[in-house]
Amino acid sequence: MTSPGPLHRGEALLDAGRPELAIEHLRRAVATEPDDDRAWCLLALAALRTQDPAAALSAANRAVALVPDADWPHRLACIALVRLDQPHEAVRAGDAAVVRAPDLWAGHVQRAAALRAAGRPEDALAAAWHGVQLAPHESEAHTELGRVLLAQGRSAEAERALRAALEQDPADAVARHELARAQLARRRYAEAVAGFGDALRDDPTMGTARRNIDLTVRLAVSRATLATAVVCFLAARIAGAAADPASAGDARGLVRAGLALAALLVAGLAAVLLGRIWRPLPPELRRVAVRAVRRDRWLLAALAGLALGVGLLVVAAAAPAAAVAGFAAAAAVAALLGRLALFGVGGVRWRLRWRRNS
Repeated sequence: MTSPGPLHRGEALLDAGRPELAIEHLRRAVATEPDDDRAWCLLALAALRTQDPAAALSAANRAVALVPDADWPHRLACIALVRLDQPHEAVRAGDAAVVRAPDLWAGHVQRAAALRAAGRPEDALAAAWHGVQLAPHESEAHTELGRVLLAQGRSAEAERALRAALEQDPADAVARHELARAQLARRRYAEAVAGFGDALRDDPTMGTARRNIDLTVRLAVSRATLATAVVCFLAARIAGAAADPASAGDARGLVRAGLALAALLVAGLAAVLLGRIWRPLPPELRRVAVRAVRRDRWLLAALAGLALGVGLLVVAAAAPAAAVAGFAAAAAVAALLGRLALFGVGGVRWRLRWRRNS
């Protein structure tokens, strides 16, 4: 019995989810048969799966030169060019693929991704819709439609498209990750963290999901510090009015009770918000989150500002009448400084990371 050649072995390894080993056999295949366009396409696909878009583009271009009228090499080149941040060249490759196979959904979906990267949202939306119409049962088509809608800020519509993708393939980790991004855009932090965690469980190599869990925690802490600052500022204004000598003693007593209640309310809301994010995380992701927080001094500063703001509110409730407004104002400043730590100096790095993951 004749043993399979390097092309067949490489293809089998690629189907088995072992692209690194597949590349070794496929390189031998193209060395033996340099005019085999299928071998070059499979090599490009394996390179894409090992996150090597430059090698993928080189292999795809070899296939394009051999069979310029085939759509597959152009589609592979389109994907590689998007990953290499060459969106305009990617659009040209996507156009070429669609011209050669106008009824194939994959070409329209990959062209939509290139148009989205090139900053042409309306054209991207039209291409993504066409892909969905051609293949309503393909999760990848719905996923790209969701990405296009999310890039346009239409997060509710994006969520519907991404849920449709998961209906077609519940194990699609990419669709689950994009759904979590849509939920994050709608400030549903607990659902977003759970979705990122599910995507990471489905695909442990998805580093973007791990980073987005960290980003979601930052957004949640930011909201908690902002709410604390607002409550403390209002409390300081009310306490300042009550500290006026003309104010009745009963009014001062009500202010003290209100400050104590505000402190409990802010602490409770912050605990509920952060708890809803924490609970869905599996143990291994909880350890990752703790390490991320310990390494991020700006996030630690924000948490410290939140805790200090709540603590100063409690102190304000028990302070002498003349000092109540001062302590409440200090609580507002502490919480505000915590928020600025996230979105000031430390936020520059955060925003750059968020753009890369968008």
